Amino acid sequence: MSLRVLDISCVWEAKAQLGEGPIYDPRDHTLLWVDIKSSKLFRLDLATSEKNEWYAPIAISSLGLRQAGGYVCSRKDGFHTLKIEPDLRLQFETISDPEHDLPLNRFNDGKVDPEGGYWAGTMEDAETDDAAGQWWRLGADGRVEKMDGGYHVTNGPAFDVERSQIYLTDSARQVIFVAKFKNGTLSDKRVFKRFSPDEGYPDGMCVDRFGYLWVCFWDGSCLRRFDADGHLVLTVDMPIIRPTSLVFVDAAAYVTSASIGLSDEAIKAAPLSGGLFRLQFDTALSPEDRFYEVFY
Repeated sequence: MSLRVLDISCVWEAKAQLGEGPIYDPRDHTLLWVDIKSSKLFRLDLATSEKNEWYAPIAISSLGLRQAGGYVCSRKDGFHTLKIEPDLRLQFETISDPEHDLPLNRFNDGKVDPEGGYWAGTMEDAETDDAAGQWWRLGADGRVEKMDGGYHVTNGPAFDVERSQIYLTDSARQVIFVAKFKNGTLSDKRVFKRFSPDEGYPDGMCVDRFGYLWVCFWDGSCLRRFDADGHLVLTVDMPIIRPTSLVFVDAAAYVTSASIGLSDEAIKAAPLSGGLFRLQFDTALSPEDRFYEVFY
C-alpha cells in the first residue's frame, strides 16, 4: 500500500539524553515517554499541548497502560506500578525484581503484549557484557517469567497480532529476531533481518494496523518500514541522528530520540536531538485498542 508522510515536526524540544518508551493513553489522550539517563518522565496532552515533566527516584525505562488504572513500568529495580496523583506526585509500588542478583544490569525497552502481559528487556548498563540481556514477561496473573536471553542491548518488542508473532531486537548486534508468540509462550525464534554498520542500529519498534514493522535506527537518522517478509518498503529520513522509539496515534507517529554520546559538531548539525517528534501520514496507522491494556 502507498503511504505519504505529510509533515515532520518537533513537538517537544526536551533535549533528552536517552528518550525512550513512548506510549499513548487513550483514557485522557496523552502521550508519555521517558529519558532513561536523566531519570525523567514526560507527559504531553495531545489535545491542549500541555506538558508535564517529573524526576523519578529511579529511572523508568518503559511504560504500559494498566487496566486497573495508572501504569505498569520497568526500572533498574524491576517491575512496578505507577500512578500519577491529582497533585502530580508519582506513586510507585513494587511488583517484582527478577534481576536483583545482577546489580550491573538495568531494564531497557518494554511493551504490553496482545494477551495483556507486559514485556521488558534488560542489558548491562555499561554495555561491556554482550550476553547479559534477558527478556522478562509480567503475566496477567502477576507472575514474572524469563522468555529469552543472551542479548547485548534489548529493544522492542513489537507484536504482529494477525500472525501471532513477536519481534525482538538486539541493537548492538544489529539484528531483529521474530518468533511465534501465543498463550504466553515464545517459540520458533529466527533472524528476521540483519543490518550493516552503515545502516545504523535497530532500536524501538512498532507494528502498524496493516502488519508492517516500523523500526527506529540509532545512528541511522531514519525510520524504516518492513513487510512481514523483511522487505524494506519505506524509509523516512529524520532531522536527528538517533531516533529511538515510536508509537502510533491515528494517522500520526510520535518518535523519541537521544542526544547522549553525540559530539558538539553533531549536536550543532542536529540541534533537535533528544526531542519528541510528530510524523503526520495520509493514512491512520494505529493498531487496535487491545494494545493499550495490561491485565493483572
